[in-house]
Amino acid sequence: MARSPLHQLTRLEIVNAKPAAKPYTLSDGGRLYVLVKPEGAKLWRWNYDFAGKTRTMAFGSWPEVSEKEARAAHAAARELLRQGIDPMQKRREDKRRARFSANATFEAVAKAWIAEQKAHWSADYLDKIERRLAKNVYPWIGKRSIAEITTPEYVEQVIRRARDRGVLDTARRVRETCNCVFRHAVENGLIKSSENPAIDPKVGGVRTPPVQHYAAITDPEVLGQLMRAIHSYKGTPIVRAALQFVPLVFQRPGQIRTARWEQFDLDKALWTCPAAMMKGKLARKKGGPPHLVPLSRQAVSILRDLYPLTGPEGYVFPSRKAGLPMSDGTINAALRTIGYSGHEMTGHGFRATGRTLIRERLGYDKEVVERHLAHGSDEELGDAYDRAQFFDQRRRMSQDWADYLDRLAGDNSQDGIAQSYMPAGERTSFVEEATTSGELESTTAQ
Repeated sequence: MARSPLHQLTRLEIVNAKPAAKPYTLSDGGRLYVLVKPEGAKLWRWNYDFAGKTRTMAFGSWPEVSEKEARAAHAAARELLRQGIDPMQKRREDKRRARFSANATFEAVAKAWIAEQKAHWSADYLDKIERRLAKNVYPWIGKRSIAEITTPEYVEQVIRRARDRGVLDTARRVRETCNCVFRHAVENGLIKSSENPAIDPKVGGVRTPPVQHYAAITDPEVLGQLMRAIHSYKGTPIVRAALQFVPLVFQRPGQIRTARWEQFDLDKALWTCPAAMMKGKLARKKGGPPHLVPLSRQAVSILRDLYPLTGPEGYVFPSRKAGLPMSDGTINAALRTIGYSGHEMTGHGFRATGRTLIRERLGYDKEVVERHLAHGSDEELGDAYDRAQFFDQRRRMSQDWADYLDRLAGDNSQDGIAQSYMPAGERTSFVEEATTSGELESTTAQ
């Protein structure tokens, strides 16, 4: 006998429904049914039509969801459908809203956004975002309900505070981060898109500041003066070694200060930098190839001289604090010590110095220099298809560059070539200096 459209299943009918080789359904009326799976599961389902498509909504499994509960949910969904609302879309929106309380604070939404995104970020970037919010945003609007934050309040409490301190780049980055947090609130139904106070990049009078490049010396004569000053630096042996090493390899300062002895093969004059320590997106850090840095004889000499002091493992240029690398301001501080301000030269500036003079004075192709700097291709899909490393050319380039720096340092120098590049036996080693200054005992004890 055919079932009436209003027929409702009895509990006994559901209990007696046995699994079969293929799934089958038991109708409960109004297109609500129990789906019996081959493994024995019994699931409440409802088919409905919306926007010209048939959709299936789940109401849970029986007996966890009883007949009465399933029918009540079915009736509520049918009422939404009658009002022109997609029940499944409404459910998704309700779930998003349920992640936050009705008075969700800016800080709560920000932390939810971070939790969702951090799998795609490097540890350094995550730390940068968290510190930016903790320092510039949370103290002023962190405890405020995100739905109640107005544009004037956001501008007055956050943007103008950073702008009035004169840190325009910080103000711009704070706005970008806040925009992401407010967008997350929009996506979760907490505010409307039109209520995002950070959506306008010009809000608060913050403009993108002009690009300021790191100070760098590109005049050979001035560079020669700098190299002589570096050779005469009288700081601690570890800092002195780092200061001499930086211009030879012209890699990123963060890459140099966190370099570890395990990455170096001095016999092969090679520094293998893991992808994780290189600048780039998280996917590249996790699965990208290492960056190979060929070392000149001068660079190897500095490392061999330093090896007894800080080797054979751990950081090449360690901090006095056990287990930590040299701080990120050490090289710049050493440059200030020898008389070069931040407007004249920086540790990062040696990259521009090398990039410019190697092409202008030594005649190497741009592609060779860019690969040594670990810069990606500027062509569309360049990195995907251009795997060239130019390693042999870069090895010759590294040696030519070191010899060129030697020549510059030797010009008009009272002492001739720098002590750090003198043959062994004619110079005072870093270990001898460290022993004299007591640093060797301090470093070893750490």
